[in-house]
Amino acid sequence: MNAQFLSEDYNDELVILYAMDEENRTRYLMAGEQIGVARKDLRKLAVENLDRLLPRVQLQQAGDVAMMSRP
Repeated sequence: MNAQFLSEDYNDELVILYAMDEENRTRYLMAGEQIGVARKDLRKLAVENLDRLLPRVQLQQAGDVAMMSRP
């Protein structure tokens, strides 16, 4: 058996691997696994989850100086 991770090409150099947070671990999803989400909807759901989890970043600029920070 040749198990493959559930993935998709993002561009010529990057690949997206999908994972699921469980109670005590993060588990990579397998290509043949039934996950309860249609494959066509998976990237949209993943982006929504990532957006919810990542801290907000603000760009502050004064003249030629710029700084990115979290509120």
